[in-house]
Amino acid sequence: MWKEQYYNLLFSINKEDCNFEKAMILKYENIPLSLYKYRAVDDYTLSNLKDDLVWCSRADTFNDPFDSGVTKNISVHYEQAKKHLIKGFCASYRLDYQPILEISKPLDLESTQKFLINMLQEAGAEVPQNLIDKMHETVQSTLDGTIDLFENHLEKMNELFQKRVYASCFSEEPLSILMWSHYADNNKGICLEYNFSDIELPSYLTYDIHPVRYTDSLIDLTLYENATHIRKALLASLNKSKDWEYEKEWRIAVDYSDNKDLGFSYEVTKPVSIIMGSRISDSDKQLVLDIAKDKDIAVKQVKEDKLNRKLYIFES
Repeated sequence: MWKEQYYNLLFSINKEDCNFEKAMILKYENIPLSLYKYRAVDDYTLSNLKDDLVWCSRADTFNDPFDSGVTKNISVHYEQAKKHLIKGFCASYRLDYQPILEISKPLDLESTQKFLINMLQEAGAEVPQNLIDKMHETVQSTLDGTIDLFENHLEKMNELFQKRVYASCFSEEPLSILMWSHYADNNKGICLEYNFSDIELPSYLTYDIHPVRYTDSLIDLTLYENATHIRKALLASLNKSKDWEYEKEWRIAVDYSDNKDLGFSYEVTKPVSIIMGSRISDSDKQLVLDIAKDKDIAVKQVKEDKLNRKLYIFES
């Protein structure tokens, strides 16, 4: 699938596999001719429509609490604790650290403790019970402490990522009953049609829009330890749960870590058309028509096919 190839070119774990230019070419070859933005008719929408702007919201304000979230593999923290245990043990008994570390590689933290004690006993060394108790206490407190520290670290890390990523969302689908209901004021709003495949668009706009990838898991930052914060944040912002797959979403995603506001206006191209909801009020309809006439934007209307429980677009 082209989207996986695109993500590999932008975010591959191996830096040598990343190729921004190839990723952009691949995107231009596959981006839909039209992408759609569902909106309620309010002062913000009308103002942005007049000025060719869209609103980028901070990720921690989205309706999905896991949006732009990340995780880490806790086993990495256990490995660090295991190395610390072995180092202390080797220092106490004047043993060579590296060979013991190699032997204990397949063992977890508790098994490592048992291995160290058995190794001494098999060598004929006396291992006092108080040392065994102390090691057990150290391991247990390390395990408990690691879990607590890990969970606290993960919470702060997610807060950091969700407060630095801003996004404006679009869809490949203009006739989604769910999205008309959720994002366009129960069919009383509008849906704006944009063309982001135009090669004459400013480069920042074509660079900033990406397809969303739907997966069963959060981005594991353990795999991206050497990546920049911006790269990690962008990758996280484009990864969503499969529960949202019906949205067929694309995003303008921006890392804006210096901004403390809940959102900001982002300059885009003029919409190709404005699609009015099936239940838009006469007053809102007139407001939209006035702007469309002023800006020379085509206007369409959604109609309800009650017999087949479907929506369709009527070219007015």
